[in-house]
Amino acid sequence: PSPATARRFVLVPTPSVPEMGRGSNPQMGETSISVVARFRPARPGASVDGDVRFGDDGLSVETAASSHTFDGVLPPHASQEETYAQVSPIVEAVLQGYNGTVLAYGQTGSGKTHSVTGTARDPGILQRAVRHIFEWIRSDAGAATHRLTCSYLEIYKENVRDLLEPSDASLSVRESGKRGVFVDGLSQAQVTKEEEVLRCLETGGSSRRVGATQMNAQSSRSHALLTLTLERKGADGSVRVSRLNVADLAGSEKVSRTGAAGETLEEAKGINASLSALSMVISALADG
Repeated sequence: PSPATARRFVLVPTPSVPEMGRGSNPQMGETSISVVARFRPARPGASVDGDVRFGDDGLSVETAASSHTFDGVLPPHASQEETYAQVSPIVEAVLQGYNGTVLAYGQTGSGKTHSVTGTARDPGILQRAVRHIFEWIRSDAGAATHRLTCSYLEIYKENVRDLLEPSDASLSVRESGKRGVFVDGLSQAQVTKEEEVLRCLETGGSSRRVGATQMNAQSSRSHALLTLTLERKGADGSVRVSRLNVADLAGSEKVSRTGAAGETLEEAKGINASLSALSMVISALADG
């Protein structure tokens, strides 16, 4: 695809085995990764290197030089609602006790943050997921009690920072047999309504590192991860815990295009190195 029709990837891993209640949905017993490619509209005045053609099957895209097939393709006119339709099965499975993760991945300036957070008038994946979760909690209130907590962190130049309780301290990533992989000292805010989650999102977003480059006036200089942890206690005493992770990754950069220098250049090196590492992890998972 041409630079004017920059690719925006939303990687949608299907849910993993739940922490409790394994086997309640046999069809979700294994983890897989799906890739949905969203294309932003061409920038005004940008050059277009040939035609980009989208297949009627909603899965393929072609240029004069190559063709690609994904698990889903969203052309430039696709709405935020259509984008969320690709993600909603993940959220639905989280409500059934499975862990799910959404990664927004792509070149800088390709619209990842727009897909994840959107605007007040045109909400993105996160706001729609939060609404989806609370609608389900209200419908399930007669059968169980629920506790929802929210955490929000950023990874900036290999340091992990708490965005809900910001400080200069770098948190440590640890692993234990009981908790698995976790961030030691990361704050957890209990949320009881949609507005409280959105307030966490706004608070954390205001502390996230951003900067200007030649390709993006509001370029994210860090990776951000918001996690919603849902605990459901059934009337029969059963407890089920599941998590929804939504990651808005900093965009990959080509320094010759962004004009990065000084501190911005150092940030770009860290961003590109971490995204390369992530690509290798995904490739290893795909290879089994």
